[in-house]
Amino acid sequence: GVERDIAPQGVIIAREFALQDKITENVVGSIAPKLQQAEIERVKRKPTERLDSYDFFLRGMAFTYRWSFAEACASFKEAFARDPEYAAAYAMTAFLMMIPQSMEGTPLPVEARLEAIRYAQLASRLANEDAFALARSAHVLTFLGHEYEQTDAMIEQAVVLNPKLAVVWFSRGWISIMRGEPERAIESFDRMVRLSPLDPLSRGVWYGIACARNALGRYNEGCASATRAIQVYPDTFSLGAFIMNAVPARRIAEARDALGQLLRLRPNFRVS
Repeated sequence: GVERDIAPQGVIIAREFALQDKITENVVGSIAPKLQQAEIERVKRKPTERLDSYDFFLRGMAFTYRWSFAEACASFKEAFARDPEYAAAYAMTAFLMMIPQSMEGTPLPVEARLEAIRYAQLASRLANEDAFALARSAHVLTFLGHEYEQTDAMIEQAVVLNPKLAVVWFSRGWISIMRGEPERAIESFDRMVRLSPLDPLSRGVWYGIACARNALGRYNEGCASATRAIQVYPDTFSLGAFIMNAVPARRIAEARDALGQLLRLRPNFRVS
């Protein structure tokens, strides 16, 4: 009350606008994933022969969330077969083609890598004002194409186009890690968590933060972030992120336990 009485009117208005923006951001962040999920549920009940390109795209997202990547890729390809200018469908196809290398550590054959890059480049050319397509294609072009300057401009354009879209901040976080900018990565991942705390991408966020904290030498904080990722889904990445922080933090027993769990999941796993 007293602060409001003595504060200049312009400061009061600025604070009120900032509060409104924060409320809007939280509401949009919580509603958007639910709206897409509702659309996905609608498409699941629709006969395949009556699906249009958007329906196939939603079906592809449903398969992606279930980690059924072959079915997801087929759905996205059907989406852009029906609409050759469907930027988001090309971007998701490229993103899924990247997964064997980015998430499983299996290097892509040259032909597959070039095809994924081609789809991502096509998505970026068609994206116009589609922040989703720009973010996803920038992620692929950074990881597979090493086009750091171009993709940094793309992801910043996506932020300007739709700063309320969680996946934009997810891709910005990983692009920042690949560019060697851990503080910017943490800022991006924190923004995504605030926008969409229950997002299916959340495990990638937590081990991304663990990697960024490792780069900053904040190993105990990195362990805490990796533990969050393991709680969402224990895999080679979340467990690996814990191990690489636990060893320099001298938490050797915990690192050995995590390594044992990792090898039970992937007996043939090798660091190389």
